[in-house]
Amino acid sequence: MPQNESLPLEEFSKRGPDSIPTYNNLVIYFRNTALGKIFREQPSFQRFKEEHPDLERKLHEAISAMDVSNALKMSEDLRPFDKDIYDFYLTMRSYGTPDENLIGRA
Repeated sequence: MPQNESLPLEEFSKRGPDSIPTYNNLVIYFRNTALGKIFREQPSFQRFKEEHPDLERKLHEAISAMDVSNALKMSEDLRPFDKDIYDFYLTMRSYGTPDENLIGRA
């Protein structure tokens, strides 16, 4: 797939043998951690939060409440949000944020 193309939803939401979704790095934006805070301070995220406050709030409330100690359970808990996280991904890409910063691959 050419670097400038977004992942299709099916590939984006695919779980690996370890149950971790392809988009796992995006979850960090919505975690209440030091790294999550750094991610949220980025101008592209600030723009997303300003332009899509309902989606930002929905994802932040849901993901920050999830138990990260059990990867399989968290993966299943994330499934209802796959499309919302995909919309976040597409929006961030539209702001010029590359895949390597969003999902850890170029």
